[in-house]
Amino acid sequence: MILSARSDDPKKREAALESFYRKEVQNETEKLLPVLTAMTGLSPASITVRKMSRRWGTCYHREGTVHLSLSLAEYPPACLSYVLLHELLHLRYPDHGRGFHAALDRFMPGNRAVASELNRLRRLSYGAWADPQTPDPPENDLP
Repeated sequence: MILSARSDDPKKREAALESFYRKEVQNETEKLLPVLTAMTGLSPASITVRKMSRRWGTCYHREGTVHLSLSLAEYPPACLSYVLLHELLHLRYPDHGRGFHAALDRFMPGNRAVASELNRLRRLSYGAWADPQTPDPPENDLP
């Protein structure tokens, strides 16, 4: 992708990119959510997209809220599907126990391959090269 900006200010360029990413994740989430809700019977009270430095998503099951990382816009569509499904399942299964993994396997049989791809691609993403001072993320930092 080539980003063209009227400003030479790095902060303004970064804000423009983040705005673009946020809209992309929101638009794709709006398409995916009805499908995943029909499949799982789970629907969050709200979904927000925000800048997250250490996670792809979070779920606050008591409140029924899901937060997705705007950096998911950098990855193949299957990655957003995986993270959204993962977080939706936390509405029913707050931890990563057997029930959670059984449901994840049932609804997305190839989920482990997608999770591996997310970790592999993370090192190539904007966040990885934009700030050379940022250390490499841990390999198992998935939601």
